[in-house]
Amino acid sequence: MTKKMKGIIKDINWDKGMVGVETKNDGFTIFQILADDNLHLRDELTWDEDHPLGHADIKNLTTDEQFEVFFENHNVGTDNLKRLLLY
Repeated sequence: MTKKMKGIIKDINWDKGMVGVETKNDGFTIFQILADDNLHLRDELTWDEDHPLGHADIKNLTTDEQFEVFFENHNVGTDNLKRLLLY
C-alpha cells in the first residue's frame, strides 16, 4: 500500500521556482515548480510515496488541483531551507 504524504507550503522562491513544504514528521520537502501552478503560502498539499525524487504528481487540497512537480529534497531542516530554495 502506498503511503500518502501531506504538508503545508511554508516558503516559495518565485524567482527560482522552488517550494518548501513542511511535513508533519519529516521536516521540509523541497520541489521545483514545472509550470504556472496555482500555489500559495499555507496551501495544503498531498502526494504518493514517502520520499519521491524527480517528476511526480501532487494535489493541492486547498484548491483541489493536481499538477506535476520535480521533487528535489526531503527531511530538510529549518537551518538549510533557504539555501535549498536557492535564495
